[in-house]
Amino acid sequence: MATVNATKYGILASSFGASFTTARQTGNTASNQGSGQFTAVLSERSTGKNGVVYRISRYFMAFDLSAYTGQTITNLTLTFRSTTNTSSGGFEIKLLKHTAQGSGTTFVNATTSEFYSDVDYSTSYACSTCLPYFSDANSDNTQTLSSGAMTDASSGSLRVVLVQLDNDALNSAPSSDGSDKGVISTSSSIQSGFIPYLTFTATPTGWGDGDVNGVLNDDISNVNNVSKLSIKYVNNVQGGFELVIKPTTSAGGGPAVIVYTSVNPTYGVTNGDTLYENIEMTDFFDGGDEFYFWAVPTSVCGFGFKEGEIDGDGEISSAACITP
Repeated sequence: MATVNATKYGILASSFGASFTTARQTGNTASNQGSGQFTAVLSERSTGKNGVVYRISRYFMAFDLSAYTGQTITNLTLTFRSTTNTSSGGFEIKLLKHTAQGSGTTFVNATTSEFYSDVDYSTSYACSTCLPYFSDANSDNTQTLSSGAMTDASSGSLRVVLVQLDNDALNSAPSSDGSDKGVISTSSSIQSGFIPYLTFTATPTGWGDGDVNGVLNDDISNVNNVSKLSIKYVNNVQGGFELVIKPTTSAGGGPAVIVYTSVNPTYGVTNGDTLYENIEMTDFFDGGDEFYFWAVPTSVCGFGFKEGEIDGDGEISSAACITP
């Protein structure tokens, strides 16, 4: 697995304003590459002698992935450091694409003019079955990123911004006083000062679907005098396609799991299809006879998710659309 720290990371915030729209759309302060603990994500409403006022802040990050340009990026996660100074109980956030902090891999400090206009509220970078959360604990906060984020990462850079969900991302003014305050730490010596970082698997273009005749893929440079970078299939066999599944609440919930299938597009898996642990599709996924769910287009299932029971040999049964 590769690990890449953010090259630029900073907080853009508004001042208290009498209008939620003004607070949401007008940046007033910028703090870049700070060391210590900072309120990185915030939505706040307060009532005082000047009446009701609002304030917003967002956390912008830019990652230089030029060393992996053109490679296939998988298993992509983002890690930052939550703290106990976060609002009690924590709160939901969104991981969004942004266009601030320069262009390409020419990064610059975030500026107040980028506070709102450079946030792409329509492009979520969280995995389709994830609910990103800013926890109130002194711990690493690791978020699984989407296939879209993996595609963008393969272009040589990735820009992610953390925003509060209920008010900022959904553009809904809070109806009562209070705040969702996410405090991030960059003060410890661990993980280069808890600078936010990405972890991922990068596979060069060409054959990357597993071993050939018992030889580890990492040790292969040529197959029958053909460069590995020029090979798409071996013996006309392609590796599995990636699908993200998650245990249903009735199965105890839990983190998302990456499995592999011969079905493409992968959301089309149904009764009788088999899921595997590895891309070579040699190890069955042990579903434990529990129910899992996965994202599908709303044209397939109106609620956007399908579930099915998966047994110890990875076979799906009782597949059906989830209804709200």
